[in-house]
Amino acid sequence: HCCGNTGTPFMLHLLLCILCSTLILFVFKIVDRLKTGLLEVIIINYLTAFLLGGLLTADRNRFYQLLSDGPAVMVLAAAIGMGLIATFFVIGTATREIGIGVTGITGRVSVVIPITFSVLFYQEPFSLLKLAGFLLAPAALFCSLYKEDKKQLNAASIYLPVLLFTGMGGLDTAVKYVQHE
Repeated sequence: HCCGNTGTPFMLHLLLCILCSTLILFVFKIVDRLKTGLLEVIIINYLTAFLLGGLLTADRNRFYQLLSDGPAVMVLAAAIGMGLIATFFVIGTATREIGIGVTGITGRVSVVIPITFSVLFYQEPFSLLKLAGFLLAPAALFCSLYKEDKKQLNAASIYLPVLLFTGMGGLDTAVKYVQHE
């Protein structure tokens, strides 16, 4: 867990996370306006992030150890990487088709999947606050999807949030699993 403690580092990480996750939605909107290939931009981004992560990591020995841990680790890393690319493609498409607001809310609400996983498989405590979040999340998602002027939901406004919700939640769960194992 990257933000296991509380205090200034936690708040800084939280603010940077919120800033970056919001910024990516605006980047996808710009990519759409420039008529640039979304998939190409995402793949170049991931290759750049991988290379910079390897070059700038404080513990290069750990990075090289991960690369040499064997095929099982590399297959899992490749599967998560491809899942991330696919999910970011869905995020980009959703931003274009249903808007930044709905896409952002769907991404935030998807946290119920890894939280459920953690409670069930890692015996993390389940609080009243988590229960309230679980109950409010579907309502927030529905309210963001339902447009008063349209009075109905079209296919894109249903399948993109569902794909996004399951994709982001599933990937967060996979990363949590890898961190624990």
